[in-house]
Amino acid sequence: MKRRDNKISSKLITALLMVCILGSSACSKSDDKKEETKKTTETKIEATEKPESEESKETEAPSSEDTSATEGSSETSADPESSSDASESQAETTAEPETADVVLGAGNIGNGGFATGNSRYSFYVMHPSGKSQVTLIQEDNASGEKKELYSADSIDCLNLTSDALYFREGKNAITKVSLSDGSAKKISEGQIANLTVYNDNLYYSENSCLVKTALDGSNKAVLFEKQQTAMPADIAFCITNDKIFFSDPTDFANGGYFFGFIYSMDLDGNGKTELGMTPHACNGETFFSDGEWIYFYGDAADGSVAGYLRVKMDGSDIRQVNRYSPCSENYANGKLYMATSDGLYVLDKDLIQTQILSENIGSAKFVIVGDSVYYMDASGTKTMRASLDGSNKVELG
Repeated sequence: MKRRDNKISSKLITALLMVCILGSSACSKSDDKKEETKKTTETKIEATEKPESEESKETEAPSSEDTSATEGSSETSADPESSSDASESQAETTAEPETADVVLGAGNIGNGGFATGNSRYSFYVMHPSGKSQVTLIQEDNASGEKKELYSADSIDCLNLTSDALYFREGKNAITKVSLSDGSAKKISEGQIANLTVYNDNLYYSENSCLVKTALDGSNKAVLFEKQQTAMPADIAFCITNDKIFFSDPTDFANGGYFFGFIYSMDLDGNGKTELGMTPHACNGETFFSDGEWIYFYGDAADGSVAGYLRVKMDGSDIRQVNRYSPCSENYANGKLYMATSDGLYVLDKDLIQTQILSENIGSAKFVIVGDSVYYMDASGTKTMRASLDGSNKVELG
């Protein structure tokens, strides 16, 4: 009887020992789990409470290991603010880039105006071999793909807006070409010169008048009129800082050109004011402003002053830029450029010349668009393009 009781007691003790062992193991795992959870919680709290300065330092200059860890962190991807910022950043990256503002030299319209462009496209007039008409070309700046937009006897004074090209056709009409569907429409006719688009309006010279219209040719208004007795005279003008500067072409004539004093007026034709300077300005194509100076070919009735001049916009500080002719000038990219039969030059603030191209530029006409210069060859039948340092010359046709 005692043996059996002892045997039962032994089994009970063994069972109790097993329960204790299992309980101890379970408690140990539970404690480990709690400790693990506690560490994770403390890590998250520490990350949350980290000063902004430390975060910015790590963000600004992470090591390669830190970057990898950040990219693989589930906490970062779960942060709603981070996800929102990432989505907005991705949208900005993948969105269609907006067309940049027109890149056009201040003197281009009065200097032939046979090229213009923006960040996406270049537009220029080409002279196809064997054809009497010229062709307006659109070239994709990225791919180099070319597209013919329009052909006419002559095309110049190219003006580019966000959705259309405006230009003078055949010296007696203004044509608009839509960039969306390529449709073309003549919106004005007459003896037109120096066509310029400014603040959603067209400005141009017509039969000794300075005219302003809406972009569709409507609401035509004469801002200035001065009839030359000999013949209708083009009016040289430019627009800068919401002011129109122009030459009255009725004071005297010399060598087939008309000369007159320089005036300024408001965009609606009011507030006409003479600059009050002795040299008269020619009504030829060299007449433009860089926002500080007005550049023009000047002369005096007594022949005491002649050459390419510049004057401050208030009529002060007259300086001679170049006394030789023929030449054309152009202001673009913050620099003054000048072309003669010897080539193309860039002038610094002291008017010291540095030669860019050494070849003869036909008719001394050139247009600067962005980092390129467009010019005619000596024959006047080929449009050329080169970088502003004279490299990468190519014949466009």
